[in-house]
Parts: sequence; structure tokens; C-alpha cells
Amino acid sequence: MLARDIAIAAVIEADAAQSLREAALLMYRYQVRCLVVTDGRGGRRVPVGMLTAGDLSVATGLRGCDADTTTIASAMSQPAVTCRED
Repeated sequence: MLARDIAIAAVIEADAAQSLREAALLMYRYQVRCLVVTDGRGGRRVPVGMLTAGDLSVATGLRGCDADTTTIASAMSQPAVTCRED
């Protein structure tokens, strides 16, 4: 079995500089529990981490981060672990 056999084509992504509130809205809108976090510096979107619903809960609930001013980069799981489709 190859990675391409189990991968999904539509991945919901968010920029590392977006706020946690924006991330929560994306998760709600698309009914997903995680986002691929990308960094667009240099003109190319590169995966740099993942933000899960758990990461979001810990940041806003346990650590008391402000969802409007805290960036996704400060709460995401990193580094992004990737593989080739083959």
C-alpha cells in the first residue's frame, strides 16, 4: 500500500501567522479536527506543522492564550512530518 492510496486530496490549511480564532473558524466551517499549517514566505506554501483541536484547546483553555492575538505558530505541533506519495 502506498501513501497515495490512503491520502485525501482536499487538505484544509492555515497560515502560521493567522490567529487561533481564525483557525477555530476554519475547523468549524470545514468540520475538521486538524489543519495543515503552512508558511508562505518566499512565495511557496510550505507545511511547517499541524494544529489539532487538542492543540487549540490546550492553548486557549489551559494556557489561557487570547484566541484573537495568539498565532497558530505558537500553538501548533511541529515540525510537520511529511512523506512522498510513493
